[in-house]
Amino acid sequence: MSAFSSPAPSASSVPRVSIGLPVYNGAEYLEAAIQSVLNQTFTDFEFIICDNASTDATEAICKSAADRDARVRYIRHPENLGAARNYNSTLAAARAPYFRWTCHDDLLQPTCLEACVDMLDAHPAASVVYTGTQVINEDSMPRESPNWIHDVHLVDPDPATRFAGFLDAYCWGGDSGPLFGLMRTNLLRATMQHGNFPSADLILIGELALWGPIYQIPEPLFVSRLHDANSTRSNDMQIAAIWKWFDPRQQQTLHWLEWRWLYELYRAIWRAPLTRVQRCRCLAVFMRRYVAPHARHCLKEVFYMALARTGMQRASPPPRVMGLRTRYSLF
Repeated sequence: MSAFSSPAPSASSVPRVSIGLPVYNGAEYLEAAIQSVLNQTFTDFEFIICDNASTDATEAICKSAADRDARVRYIRHPENLGAARNYNSTLAAARAPYFRWTCHDDLLQPTCLEACVDMLDAHPAASVVYTGTQVINEDSMPRESPNWIHDVHLVDPDPATRFAGFLDAYCWGGDSGPLFGLMRTNLLRATMQHGNFPSADLILIGELALWGPIYQIPEPLFVSRLHDANSTRSNDMQIAAIWKWFDPRQQQTLHWLEWRWLYELYRAIWRAPLTRVQRCRCLAVFMRRYVAPHARHCLKEVFYMALARTGMQRASPPPRVMGLRTRYSLF
């Protein structure tokens, strides 16, 4: 139960799109992010902001936006649920058939939503439609895109081919651009949603590729702000801190990350609405393009965990995430 929630609109006025913005202490860039959503040329949406019990000016900014525009629904959690549960709480509150996430420090160009709605309407089998990305810095000035931001356009009608394309794109690094695209609400709810572990966003993109094509609109209508405090990637956080950022309830300091990714991808194949032949082909792709190349990393994780649990002095910090791979500098 939320400590504060602005009233939901009546059921008779269900919008076509729900936009979810999870936030915790994001006051510095939040007003600009909110305004970029409210300035969309496509106006038939509800804007759900879920606040993880922020201690800065986030609450005041959100309440002010809700007072100004009836499309804004502000939900304040009584405690910090962690990033994963907060992301999923925006989805749980959504009423529209289409849904997208946005971040407190990113921006949308005015035609972003309109372009995605038109494309998703035109492709009934699609699971995601997203746009190209423009990268800016903390001062809203354009900056060069990092090499881990790349285009993913997985539109083959065969789910095994799409899944292979996903693995090729994300196993060795990649951005979560499709995660900030427009999706079908009921489809997204049937997936893992946002997991409480590092690189869960990439696993979710893989699962969405199993459910349907992922279309990219090349025009850069999504504006991603890269700065020192906006992501685990830019902060270079240690693994233990990243896990707690996703879910503060996690008390342990050692985690089976490589094996967790393997398990979650396997589960995604079984959750997807595939025929028996399609599932077998996807499992074959999974074994050939993920399990076999990652077997060495999984074994390294076994040795690392065994050494760490014996209390032996570690020669290096805990492992770090690189796409859907972990680097163990002990080996």
